[in-house]
Amino acid sequence: MIRNSHRLELDTNAHELARVAAQVHGDRPLIAQQVYINTLCVCAVYDYLSQQGYTIDLLNRDSADPVLQAMMNVADLRIPQVGSVECRPVWSGDTILSIPEEVWSDRSGYLAVQLSPKPDENLAEPLPLASLRSIRTAVMLGFTPVPATAIALTDLDPLDLLLGHIETAQTPVRLPSPVRDGVVSLMSWFQDIYDDTWQSVAQLLDRSDSSLALNFRSRVMAPPSTLMAPPQRVERGKYITLTPPIHPPTQVIVVIGIITDTLSELDICIEIHPGMHQMYLPPDLALSVLNASQDPVMHVKASDDNDLMALTFSAERGECFSIQIHLGSECYEEQFQL
Repeated sequence: MIRNSHRLELDTNAHELARVAAQVHGDRPLIAQQVYINTLCVCAVYDYLSQQGYTIDLLNRDSADPVLQAMMNVADLRIPQVGSVECRPVWSGDTILSIPEEVWSDRSGYLAVQLSPKPDENLAEPLPLASLRSIRTAVMLGFTPVPATAIALTDLDPLDLLLGHIETAQTPVRLPSPVRDGVVSLMSWFQDIYDDTWQSVAQLLDRSDSSLALNFRSRVMAPPSTLMAPPQRVERGKYITLTPPIHPPTQVIVVIGIITDTLSELDICIEIHPGMHQMYLPPDLALSVLNASQDPVMHVKASDDNDLMALTFSAERGECFSIQIHLGSECYEEQFQL
């Protein structure tokens, strides 16, 4: 079952644009028919995205080029910051979306546009262009980010997902405030800028021990849509020595990991590992995360035979947070900005 479809009327402007584009190929009726139908699909997607508030240049596309129209079965529409989407026609009663191999590259996605009514004649034979003016409606059925020769219409992704990708790509990234003295700038780690006390995880931990991997490093992630930038990740760690009055000096390793899931949101993982020559964490060791107002928002405490404590959360670029590591009466605190 196809969900979240969107129906709209094809007005005289769409048919006039299709007629003008098709008549260039008057000596090749099948090409002219293909161009007419493809142009209707492009106009339908253009109108749909315009209704959603997006500004798109209808003429800035490969499918507006008469030379490319003659060479390729192309129906693309360029979306700023996203790329070209292909607007492919289907008809009432069709169960498959067909995508020509010639448009399998340089596309950010493929939309199925159901045109109706379908002309009674066989579309394998050239029709008078005037008969195509009977096509009055278009329904956006869904989209797929990955091309294939044939895709079942029931397997298409909903339109809301496409709009979400466009919204994410076109939303300006909020620039963070300048980092205060003494605050660790985590986003600088992506440019290999960091204080010398923060070392690579490979230097601190035995990478042959898979149990020491960051919790979210092994997270199962769906293949990224071609509409989305691939996630980036970075992690670093440091030694911390705690010396509370009733405890011997205790060394632990703090590891901070960041994954950029979207243009503005990040996933953060904070881990505490035993220090050198130690198998377990002290049983009363505690880790807290505080927000920018210094209010505790997350907390975890070690128990017997714990060799790892971890907290994970999401935040936006520019946000600040702190971590506190407690052992007895001693508290180690460090502030971070994304």
